[in-house]
Amino acid sequence: MRNIAVKKILIDRGLTVTQLALACGYRRDQVSMCINGIRRYEHIRRCIAEVLGLEYDKLWPEEARFDRQSADRMDDDACPTGC
Repeated sequence: MRNIAVKKILIDRGLTVTQLALACGYRRDQVSMCINGIRRYEHIRRCIAEVLGLEYDKLWPEEARFDRQSADRMDDDACPTGC
């Protein structure tokens, strides 16, 4: 899913994707793919949120929801006999 919020924040702050990528320490194309929803590099998305001073869950709420559901399933799977 494209992240229009990140694009708007960059415009409002006068930042480019290249500047954001440099601040994160990743290549511009990797950061751009995350923002545009082409790739789901969680570590890069978390870095983007940190550099922008925002919460990961606020920028990518669908991912945060998915992460919580996955964690819940893993917890259920960890002890199938109900330990």
